[in-house]
Amino acid sequence: MLSRTWSRPAGRTTARAGAGGWWIGASRPGCLRWKPQRASLSGRAVCQMTRRALPLAALGRAAGGCRAGGTGRATSPRLAIAVLGGLASLTLACSGRPESGASGSTPAQDPQTREMQVRIESIVSRLPPGLDFLSEREDQGEVPDTDDPRQRLRFLAQRGRERLLAGDTESALVDLSAAAEQAGDLGDAERLLSLQRLLALANLRLGEQDNCLVGTAESCILPLRGHGVHAEQRGAARALPLLIELARQDPPEGSSRWLANLAAMALGDWPEALPEDLRFPATAFADASSFPFFPNRAGEAGADVLGLSGSVVADDLDGDRRIDLVVTSWGLLDPIRFFRNCGEFGLAFCEVSPETTGLGGLPGGLNLVHADYDNDGDADLFVLRGAWLGDAGQVPNSLLRNEGDWRFVDVTESAGLLYLVPSQTAAWSDLDRDGWLDLIVGVESPPGAEPVASKIYRNRGDGAFEEVGREAGLHAIGFVKAVTVGDVDDDGWPDIYLSRFGEPNQLWINRTGSSGDLGFEERSAAFGVGEPRWSFPAGFFDADGDGLQDLLVLPYAADFATAGIAPILAHELGLPHAGELPRLYLNQGGAGFLDVTSRFRLDRPLLAMGTNVGDLDGDGRLDLYVGTGAPGLDTLVPNVMLRATEGGVFEDVSFSGGFAHLQKGHGVAFADFDDDGDQDVYAVLGGAYSGDTARNALFENPGGESSWLRLRLVGMRSNRSAIGARVSVRWREGGADGAASVERLLSRVVGPGLSFGSSPLRVEIGLGRAASVGELVVDWPSPMDDRSGERLRQRFRDVQVDTAYELVEGGQLRRDGSD
Repeated sequence: MLSRTWSRPAGRTTARAGAGGWWIGASRPGCLRWKPQRASLSGRAVCQMTRRALPLAALGRAAGGCRAGGTGRATSPRLAIAVLGGLASLTLACSGRPESGASGSTPAQDPQTREMQVRIESIVSRLPPGLDFLSEREDQGEVPDTDDPRQRLRFLAQRGRERLLAGDTESALVDLSAAAEQAGDLGDAERLLSLQRLLALANLRLGEQDNCLVGTAESCILPLRGHGVHAEQRGAARALPLLIELARQDPPEGSSRWLANLAAMALGDWPEALPEDLRFPATAFADASSFPFFPNRAGEAGADVLGLSGSVVADDLDGDRRIDLVVTSWGLLDPIRFFRNCGEFGLAFCEVSPETTGLGGLPGGLNLVHADYDNDGDADLFVLRGAWLGDAGQVPNSLLRNEGDWRFVDVTESAGLLYLVPSQTAAWSDLDRDGWLDLIVGVESPPGAEPVASKIYRNRGDGAFEEVGREAGLHAIGFVKAVTVGDVDDDGWPDIYLSRFGEPNQLWINRTGSSGDLGFEERSAAFGVGEPRWSFPAGFFDADGDGLQDLLVLPYAADFATAGIAPILAHELGLPHAGELPRLYLNQGGAGFLDVTSRFRLDRPLLAMGTNVGDLDGDGRLDLYVGTGAPGLDTLVPNVMLRATEGGVFEDVSFSGGFAHLQKGHGVAFADFDDDGDQDVYAVLGGAYSGDTARNALFENPGGESSWLRLRLVGMRSNRSAIGARVSVRWREGGADGAASVERLLSRVVGPGLSFGSSPLRVEIGLGRAASVGELVVDWPSPMDDRSGERLRQRFRDVQVDTAYELVEGGQLRRDGSD
């Protein structure tokens, strides 16, 4: 007999009638948990079923294993039917509806939030209809009634292209086919060639829409095999002969040759469907690693958001010690999406409704960053808008204050952060070490336009900020694509690095000192960190395990709108190319940086956009995931995962690990979403044009034998988020096959990671084969007192591995409430 008992989240339980059933939840909105109790179900303690977290197709798997990924012993069909029937009859839901008492009343949207929403809607309504990327293209109407065949041709070609970029691919194919026929009749060879290229792209895109975007995640990730081969093959089948013909007219590194290989693979007929001279080598679709495979669980977990380019914050937003998600998309009116972590065991997320968050109608942006700016104990959000849009990007950013219980208020104007310039990057840091987080915002100020400097907003400690960039000496003008903060000279004062697209990058050394008066000096030339010129994402992390913060700067291309993949394809074919290369600069202890790009095997072209670091295999070394691509529909290149090895080089594990997603990659977060001791990876995917949507990915770590440590820091004199605190861990690792043990040391600085995508502020550390931790050291960012300027350093010994800890500044290390 199957008995059913309810396990509630902490807090007051409420229930109220709603459309189609009863909404049942806790005072902190979330999921009800259902425990099927039966002897044969041992080891599957809690099934957490929700409509959003587990779609109908996945419920059978959930019934069979409780985990969203379908793991666990098989369950009998009768039990599965009982589970599904119970779910259906009880209409269980993870509701984003507000739970504000038994009445279930919905709190009104805060006037500040509503004012910002109206302001943005007004700005968007005045944008010119010809805005290339984000405007929803208006249908140009019927084909003109004219006797001029060339006018008719121009109209069909233009409308077909517009429909393709807007996502109406089938209508685009009709127009482009008619235009190609017209061009052939007129003998217009140049126009016909351009239309054949568009037809090939439209058919490839149709194949993606028929397969990759409808829930078949394997159809998006190279190499396409097994379930990844397209089930609906009309798009790839029509694209392939066109691409073969086009490849004959292109240089070897032209995109048509590459896309023909992708089309053949989508049909399950690679390489046989291609002439030998057009085949890419097998190494273009494989790596030499035996790295374990990370399955994409986003669909099963309820987190496969469909959208455009955007970003992610992964952190505990509701105080339950589980890592939640906030996801954005850069569409001018695309919403901000909030997902509560509902996974009792395994990966499961419940979307929180806009009515609950109070942000209904407020759009997201290309990027966002998080921190507890007001030191009240919960994470707030800063959303960035207007990137890449030039004059059309005069859209305000938003500071969203976390009110608790998943409620947010837009306090941008009252906090003194309202301005109208395009920006895509920002960073939180306590620049003057007064215990309050300041905000650095990178401004896109292109050459030839009226110069606008990037901004430093000093936190006054009363909920408001004041702009002090110029008086602090940071008069930084340029097309800034990354702001990142690190202590490059190890003096305790955070320094600022700006990645400037098309100009030398800048390193601003913090000269504030004990006076407390903010001051910066530009020293990129002296430190040797001005390259690459066409850079995009950047960030500080300890790449070589010496405790110092090294600097990674990744390249893009000279032109955003027309960036192509020729340098990447040339690299794969062993041909010369002029593509920009990454730069990895090792910190030389205050004496500048050393370029070790080639030594670490990073000397390869990348169309890098989103990126972040984390430890995939728990060996204590930080690995790197790079989201790649460009606006053009032909820039289908796999995203790149690079594993840091013991030998001091980065090993490509993109294909063996299952990370080689073809859709355009943006914000990236590494986090232990399922609290099993290893880091998973969330990636935001999608393009720039309004029709180039994709589904986000969540790569689940299959786990290993590595030990781990998790540490949540709470600042008291320092900022509450402890951003800028340095955590150092020393341990001995047993040698394999009788070899002597070796001492290992690593350091992590509290922060969200690199510049595009925000990982949790808690510190998640892999410890390899450690049996125990010899010493844990925490250096807090704020001074112990205003006279000495020295930071508080706390040391702990005999720390247990495989344990989550909490440390309040100045207090004792204790087990975190999540365990």
